[in-house]
Amino acid sequence: MGRPRSRSNRRRRQPLVVACVALLAVVATVLAQRASIAVSTAAAPDGYLTDAYGRSLYVNLADEGGASACEGECAATWPPLLTRAAPTAGQDLDASLLGTVERSDGTTQVTYAGRPLYYFSGDTRAGEYNGQGVDDRWYLVSVNDEPLTELPPPELPAEQPAEPEREGPPEADEPPAEEGEGDAEEGEAGAIDQELYAQGQQVFTSVCAACHGQQGQGGVGARLVGNQRLADGSHVADVIVHGFGYMPAVGAQFTDEQVAAVATYVRNSWGNRFGPVTVEEVESVR
Repeated sequence: MGRPRSRSNRRRRQPLVVACVALLAVVATVLAQRASIAVSTAAAPDGYLTDAYGRSLYVNLADEGGASACEGECAATWPPLLTRAAPTAGQDLDASLLGTVERSDGTTQVTYAGRPLYYFSGDTRAGEYNGQGVDDRWYLVSVNDEPLTELPPPELPAEQPAEPEREGPPEADEPPAEEGEGDAEEGEAGAIDQELYAQGQQVFTSVCAACHGQQGQGGVGARLVGNQRLADGSHVADVIVHGFGYMPAVGAQFTDEQVAAVATYVRNSWGNRFGPVTVEEVESVR
């Protein structure tokens, strides 16, 4: 047997694992082999449904007959809770109320008492429920399958002026920042494929922003803004495909293009200027 790793070594390793690839932590949850439903009493005395990580789950009053009415852009804002096996119920939940329904794209969405369950992309960490009451049809749901329509939405802090952010990816001929300027140093050179970048933005918004924030500010997942650990594109692609430490291997759930797209997006947004990750790079680490 080898020498056990010291606690200090584990502490040094964890930030590297989380910061390099935590951008896909929520993907591992949403595309988990088996989704698990839990209960939180943080906002409602009788409890409301969450996933196993404490992230709030919602029902859509527009859904009828157990089928989802949320597709396309709607699903980007309200990602469905997906599973690849029978979902499991946590303590204080009736497992007989859990079920699944097939979506139009062939994926399987978890239901509770026949109601499809969703995340809200505006929730950036466990315990938030910023989607409560949106459009008078999105609500948290009780353990008794009652949409919590009387629960008021949370009081949000006053919005701070946002720093101006560039639209779209950096151009290849853009001069590098001066030393000390910006949050991240200039990384790999190369033109950013506009379509690939846009695809990565869509993937990030629909499944990653729930943990990392719409602007990469972090939450349950790591902060991606100006993150130097995203500089090694091949390593990021390798971890997405094969997993590493706390990160499970989720590459089987994505095409090479999807992996390249989301890696390119996070490596070139919010002060990161590390260049593209190509499909060929992803293929090379498969």
